[in-house]
Amino acid sequence: MTGLVDRAEKRGVVARVRDQRDRRAARIELTEQGREIAYAAHRKVTEHVERLIGDIDPGDRERLEHLVTGIITAPRPVPAARA
Repeated sequence: MTGLVDRAEKRGVVARVRDQRDRRAARIELTEQGREIAYAAHRKVTEHVERLIGDIDPGDRERLEHLVTGIITAPRPVPAARA
């Protein structure tokens, strides 16, 4: 994980911010550039999904949204740590 954060920090998309309650810890926050990239990606995905489901009947669309939300929010087992 540290390597991923290091690379993202070098690219200027995240910044480490010291945790005021625990000096040993740091929070990772998006920079302005990181937020722009995240918003652009979100817009692109949203537009693509709208194109895919735009013609679906409103009732079917609501059921699809309910099913997808359930899939996304369902609890999942945590994989065991490798030894």
